[in-house]
Amino acid sequence: MDTVSINGLAMVLLRESSHPLVLLASPRADLRQRWKAELCTESYSVDAVAERPALERYIPQLSPSLLLLDLGLSKREGVNEVFRVKQLSPQTKIIVFSPAASDAEGIAALRAGARGYCQDDLDGALLRRAIEVVRRGEVWTSRSLTTSLLNEFQFVSRRLQTMLVDSGPRSLETLTYREYQVGSLISCGASNREIAQKLQVAERTVKAHVTSIFRKLGISDRVRLALLMTGKSVASPSL
Repeated sequence: MDTVSINGLAMVLLRESSHPLVLLASPRADLRQRWKAELCTESYSVDAVAERPALERYIPQLSPSLLLLDLGLSKREGVNEVFRVKQLSPQTKIIVFSPAASDAEGIAALRAGARGYCQDDLDGALLRRAIEVVRRGEVWTSRSLTTSLLNEFQFVSRRLQTMLVDSGPRSLETLTYREYQVGSLISCGASNREIAQKLQVAERTVKAHVTSIFRKLGISDRVRLALLMTGKSVASPSL
């Protein structure tokens, strides 16, 4: 494992390392030390910050694969810190840790862009499991939070369907084949960059397709598009 301190030399070493970087962010020395000990394998490069200014200063430069974020790092900001980090390093996947986990806080963290949410006393085996799950592009939560998320999804889905009915029909058949491909990938959670890579087109082309999709379907955000795509009742457009 490559364990280094954040400075100019560290950034060079991390860029040269073949291991994904996991950044630990917590004001608690005991928690940082425990996380480091649990991740002491050949699979990761690991570093840590203890203060919010350090996190915001270095995360755009390090662009870690994954961030373990203790909400105690910024009590005033809370889960809004997740949104801030995603702005600074969009590709970084975030697992949020809380000393008093709750479903409401977990839903807020996931809404802000986190890919995982759990109690900060997670044992070593589960911590490593959570990291691998999130790195694969999946979401890590407790069973109770998963149930709450499903309930919220169903509630939002019903509201969206009502809104679509009230505002008139919006047919997916109005989309071109490429727009339908882009919409389908968005419904799977793909970013514009990921869609561009998968379809082998420029990212600006993807943005243009998204704008056209929103205009044709009369919607304004990716969540509504995802719900509309997953609840579709028409066949996909033909080539």
